[in-house]
Amino acid sequence: MSGFLRDMIAIPGESSQEKEVVQRIGEEMTAVGFDKVEVDPMGNILGRVGSGKTLIAMDAHLDTVGIGDPGLWEVDPYKGYEDEDIIVGRGTTDQRGGMASMVYAGKIIRDLGLEGDYTLLVTGTVQEEDCDGLCWQYIINEDKIRPDFVVITEPTSLKICRGQRGRMAGIDNGSFRQGDAQGAEAARVVRQSRIRDAAHAIVGHARSGRERGVGCTEDLRTTRASLSATTRYPRFDLNRRQT
Repeated sequence: MSGFLRDMIAIPGESSQEKEVVQRIGEEMTAVGFDKVEVDPMGNILGRVGSGKTLIAMDAHLDTVGIGDPGLWEVDPYKGYEDEDIIVGRGTTDQRGGMASMVYAGKIIRDLGLEGDYTLLVTGTVQEEDCDGLCWQYIINEDKIRPDFVVITEPTSLKICRGQRGRMAGIDNGSFRQGDAQGAEAARVVRQSRIRDAAHAIVGHARSGRERGVGCTEDLRTTRASLSATTRYPRFDLNRRQT
């Protein structure tokens, strides 16, 4: 199992670039005895063990974020390393370790004769890092698969966590727009500071998030005419999760 995980780590696969890791997973599913392995038109890999009435899905997304600054890594992120306690590399935790565990759970079910009146559906889904939820929307709406139960193998420090009911993302792209002002015009700048107004909005969003789910600001961008000019308008991305 660790060799399989190391193989997946060695394959770069940011969002929309998961084809090679999907192929490697398909090989492993077939080798350990899955009854059916297929890739849907979106690129999600679907492996089945058993043919019982109750459909139990276990999911891991296959795409990873980029490696950022390579100089900040102590090891090659696509080689990593392994010792008696840990395996290190890009995607080990989020989320290819989950995929390795699920595939070998299917093997254990086969080896120990644990089949019953259920079907285990192991899904390796794509584009989660950029569009989380889109992959399962496709599986439900287009593949016409609706499991009775779903286990998501996102890392939780070995704790069972309640799933979120949904995600809402939004971009404020101009509510705080203003004309140019010179930084030396202190009175006008303080009175018309769009940075200040945007900050109040961001803080308000965070407070409401604590009361009704989880909210955060993911990005903040500004535009200005020069280094001595005030911001014309800040733009920020909001992310709200309902629990």
